[in-house]
Amino acid sequence: MGDSWLSAYDACDRRGHGIMEKINERDLHPRGSSLYQKASANFRTEMMKFDTELESLKQELVQSATQHRLTHSEVDRRQVMIDKLITKKRRIDQAAKHDDHTGQRSDLFGPFADDDGLWGSRATSSLQQDVTNPFTSIGDIQQQQRHLIREQDEGLDALSGVLNRQKQMAIDIGNEVESQNELIDDIADHVDTTNQRLITETRHVRVIDKKSNTC
Repeated sequence: MGDSWLSAYDACDRRGHGIMEKINERDLHPRGSSLYQKASANFRTEMMKFDTELESLKQELVQSATQHRLTHSEVDRRQVMIDKLITKKRRIDQAAKHDDHTGQRSDLFGPFADDDGLWGSRATSSLQQDVTNPFTSIGDIQQQQRHLIREQDEGLDALSGVLNRQKQMAIDIGNEVESQNELIDDIADHVDTTNQRLITETRHVRVIDKKSNTC
């Protein structure tokens, strides 16, 4: 039987790809048209499902970590996978905002299934082409540079999110350990009490046994 978490992750990732395709299809229609509005409604519905699936993946990973169902390395690996989905969600939000020029989104995202695994960001290669092209304006180069800086900021935000979530998981694990220690202490107290009662009852039996022999 396969891992249900990994299956759910693959389904969420595929839904993200489908959402990006829906955005591109929406922008083929004139803004304000019935087809555009219908495509926008479909996009919002799929985005709500994507958010729900992503949140479910986060919660299940936290539970698996606190209950020690996964190794630390596997928890870290799956956290990185979730962070990739979060980064992809940001790219979807950016694509949805750039709905006035489809060409702008193609510059931002490029084709699907790009090697970077983030649904086709190719800003770096575009910048390299623009720098070597003598007909490229300074404004275009500056725009590409600003886009690269934004991507770097997103990467730093994603890294910060990883560290914060790992810290939270460590706190949750520590709280769980403290809870288990309290349970162990309670059990130890009960054992001590029961042991003391056994000692007392044993003494009573010995006293009764002596009296019986005397009689």
